[in-house]
Amino acid sequence: MSQQDPFQALVDALRRTLTINPPTPSTSASPSPAPAVTSVNTVPSSSPPVYASPMATPAPYAGSAEDCSGFLLQCELVLEMQPHLYPNDTAKIAFLISQLRGKALKWADSIWSQHGAITQSYSSFTSHFREVFGKPISDSSAGRSAHTRNSTLYDVVQAIL
Repeated sequence: MSQQDPFQALVDALRRTLTINPPTPSTSASPSPAPAVTSVNTVPSSSPPVYASPMATPAPYAGSAEDCSGFLLQCELVLEMQPHLYPNDTAKIAFLISQLRGKALKWADSIWSQHGAITQSYSSFTSHFREVFGKPISDSSAGRSAHTRNSTLYDVVQAIL
């Protein structure tokens, strides 16, 4: 005689137990319905309530030097007014990149795919963004070498893109 599968033996034993000892009905004549859950989370929250902000997203940015500073300002305002939506640097960078078009988006794609230090910090990302797309420093108090360096970087990027 062949030996029975252990799993099948358990199933058979369970069936026998249920047939010999059927489940007993409840002692209550009419079961009462479960109470409806009407409570709201009563745990006090340490964070302030979150409100929707009427902030509009900035217009898509395509890489013009004239629009760079205003675009970054508008992004900063959105991020500042909706911190619950952008809780870390990666979320902030992703938001900014989602607003890019054209050559600016191509630049961001290249930077993002490198997984470098620039994409780990929002501050580093926006600083590099300003270097690449912003107007060259023209303030005489900034020094001639900074003006020349930024003009050159801007010209190189514009030629590549």
